[in-house]
Amino acid sequence: MIEITVVQSLIPIAGLSINVISQFLCMRYLSQGKLLRSLKFGFLVGAGGGFVLNFSMMSHLPFDLDVLSQYGISLITYIALGYGYFHFINLGETARRVRLTRELLQSKNGLTHEELLQRYNAQEIIEKRLGRLLRKRQIQLENNRYYIRSKTMLSITRLLVMLKQFVLGKSIEFEDSPKK
Repeated sequence: MIEITVVQSLIPIAGLSINVISQFLCMRYLSQGKLLRSLKFGFLVGAGGGFVLNFSMMSHLPFDLDVLSQYGISLITYIALGYGYFHFINLGETARRVRLTRELLQSKNGLTHEELLQRYNAQEIIEKRLGRLLRKRQIQLENNRYYIRSKTMLSITRLLVMLKQFVLGKSIEFEDSPKK
């Protein structure tokens, strides 16, 4: 069996570093400020970089099940790191707690409960989110009802529900306890 060297075990981290740098550069110079596009670009470039690094480290070895396993472990590790990075970035963009904390930090005199309620009107938040989903053609409005339009969005949603069910034992955050 192939001995896993320190360098080989660092390849997914190197891939993540390539991902972050590529995403940053894409966000600044290529994607016209479109976050999701830059995250996809960075993820793919990081995966390619990790593959090239893996190949260069193991190209002298005969291609067998051990080498294939090493590629697989590296890829799975990179995907997990990339998934974590995606959610780290997404957290800062979408989480109400982060946004609320940021606004409190920017307010020298703090904010009253009423001021916070004015800024976080539930109807306004839903309208903005629905508007963004409609503009991006991820959902559609027909006969006063909303439907998922994007197969990609549907797949992402299904995957996240499955992951949440697997990791947390529940499919929505409002469930009190895991299903048995």
